[in-house]
Amino acid sequence: MSLKFPRHWDFHLKVDMSKIVRSQSMMAVDAKGSSTWLQPPNPLERPLKTGWLKKQRSIVKNWQQRYFVLKGQHLYYYKEEEDLKPQGLLRLQGCTIREVASGCDDAGRFIFEIIPGLSGDQTRTGQDSFVLMANSQADMEEWVKLLRRVVGSPLG
Repeated sequence: MSLKFPRHWDFHLKVDMSKIVRSQSMMAVDAKGSSTWLQPPNPLERPLKTGWLKKQRSIVKNWQQRYFVLKGQHLYYYKEEEDLKPQGLLRLQGCTIREVASGCDDAGRFIFEIIPGLSGDQTRTGQDSFVLMANSQADMEEWVKLLRRVVGSPLG
């Protein structure tokens, strides 16, 4: 038995290239703000720190739980701890690490920010920064200390 379809039915796969978009989070961002395709981290390189943090999205300012891995000069993040391919990464060279003071709306939140390519006297819009939230004050302080050590900036 064979199926007969009307001739006007088109079963060829049509791809609308304008609708295929590569998420910014799937790309690496260096201190200059330029993007490159993401490569998985070297499995032989031992991480300096791993753990769950919440990452603030850039457009809709909600929080996403992500698993972060700090290896060398790179901070990788994954949707799940078991994932082999990172969802994104940040090249830390030239970045500034800053603890964000808790306001009335942020009480009980342990927030810090990674600002690409800044020196202390420059300013840049918040959309270029990565805003992260730890589960505790101690966890935030440990992340900030290690990130500052990696970028060579003890004061942030």
